[in-house]
Amino acid sequence: MIILVCLSVFSGDPTRAVVCGFCSGLFYDLSAAVPVGVMSLLLTVGSFALVHSAVGQTGGTPSARGVTVGAFALVINVIYSIILLFMGLETSFVVAIFGHALPSSILTGLVAIQFLMSGVVPQSGYGFSARGGRQTGMRFKPKTRKLK
Repeated sequence: MIILVCLSVFSGDPTRAVVCGFCSGLFYDLSAAVPVGVMSLLLTVGSFALVHSAVGQTGGTPSARGVTVGAFALVINVIYSIILLFMGLETSFVVAIFGHALPSSILTGLVAIQFLMSGVVPQSGYGFSARGGRQTGMRFKPKTRKLK
């Protein structure tokens, strides 16, 4: 889910990144035995912060984006583990950080390499349409005021 959020952040569209962060976090929460809303809150706030801090990386090198994904994954997983520790779902601080956060971040970084090296970054403005390309213009003609 963190990789999906990072790829949507690199598209450059803040709205898409935040919505993707919320939906990815909610899907994670519903598919795991954890309290619902924790990861969705973290990924929503994290994607908002990342989209404003990684503004210039939409066309950056894969290594720069890889460092960003790794740092983002580490921060999200550490905060998530600490929250689970305070909620009583983790047994100790050492298990929470070194048993959950660090291995999850390393695996996320290793899996993200495939996506970053292949150049898969969603382009903002492309979607499902009959015309196929970038959508420009408006659907309806805007009202104009008549000059007297």
